Amino acid sequence: MKTGKTVKRYLHCLLGLLFTAAGIAVTGRAGLGLPPVFSVPNVLVTRLPALSLGTWVIAWGAVLIALQAALSGGLRAAQLVRLLRAVLLGWFVDLSGSLAALLPAEGYAARLALCLTGVVISGFGIALARRAVPAPFAGEALVTTLAARTGKKRDEMQMLFALGCICLAALLSMLFYGSAIVGTREGTILTALFTGPAADFFSSRFEDEPPLGKACREQN
Repeated sequence: MKTGKTVKRYLHCLLGLLFTAAGIAVTGRAGLGLPPVFSVPNVLVTRLPALSLGTWVIAWGAVLIALQAALSGGLRAAQLVRLLRAVLLGWFVDLSGSLAALLPAEGYAARLALCLTGVVISGFGIALARRAVPAPFAGEALVTTLAARTGKKRDEMQMLFALGCICLAALLSMLFYGSAIVGTREGTILTALFTGPAADFFSSRFEDEPPLGKACREQN
């Protein structure tokens, strides 16, 4: 019975990652920017399209994991789990992106609707993945470690981390395209504001297990 439950939990985690990636792909289809943590890959793929967005997501996830491992005193099994999730998420982003490309995105209203739809889909996916395997994503783990090292509140560090990702994406964009800001727009702000609350909303609706959103943010 325990084996069956374990398999079920990991299948739910895979499904959660698939929904998360689908939300990212739908948001990307809107062309209004991706969530802050993915804004750097979103800029890099415009300049170096030989690598897909999913591949850049994997590479960026590896960078975040390496930073968190360095700050927390070395590589642990938890970081390897996060790396595996980053790889799966990147694969699913490319898979979902090919399907999201078929969605109509004509007119600003339609693009804004796609962006907000992507937020809801990603929120559900994050909640499902957290519930199945209560471990933080790469960005969440780094934020928790940074908060512990600096003594700042986690919510404050989360905001600083998001701003840091946006600023880095803007800097890369200016290096690549001069004064133009590419890949970071109002959709980046909307996803930053609403993806977390959407994930917490869906987490609170899972009745058979307690919501794991806050618990997973507290882990390293």
